[in-house]
Amino acid sequence: MGRGPEERIMLRERWEKLRNRPGLFKFFLVFAGLAAAILCHAVFYLFGSLGALGWPSVEGTITKSELAFTESSSNSSSTAAYADVLYTYEVDGQRYSGSDIDCEVWMASEDTARSQVSEYEKGPVQVYYDPDEPSEAVLAPGIPWRSLVLSVLIALACGAVGFMTLFAERDFNG
Repeated sequence: MGRGPEERIMLRERWEKLRNRPGLFKFFLVFAGLAAAILCHAVFYLFGSLGALGWPSVEGTITKSELAFTESSSNSSSTAAYADVLYTYEVDGQRYSGSDIDCEVWMASEDTARSQVSEYEKGPVQVYYDPDEPSEAVLAPGIPWRSLVLSVLIALACGAVGFMTLFAERDFNG
């Protein structure tokens, strides 16, 4: 279904109004660009995780598995928990070590980190490695749904803020 002529004219007028107001236009560009960058990031990780689904596996050994905490970069009094898991594995006679459990890019909750520590205890484990780059490996290949959903939601929010500038009635000096 196409847009009616009145709707196209209204959008064109709004766009011209936005272009003639530099503060609003910059605001629009920042949020639209941020939305596009976050969506590109999500697509990049989606394709990377899809590729990991076909990786071959070898038996490896978990050498360290403990709950660890790191200071939040935005608030030094806040900490974030993560599963500090290290493992070794061998591909074609070459020994490698890794620490990636899965393809997720966002920090997990403390409960998730505790769960990962108990799931990946010291001892034998299947390690899935990139056949083109054997130093890249994970213990649980798969699509990082939590990261993808969060990235898309953030991108939609940024895009909505940017789009709303089309309907702003006042300029932002900047």
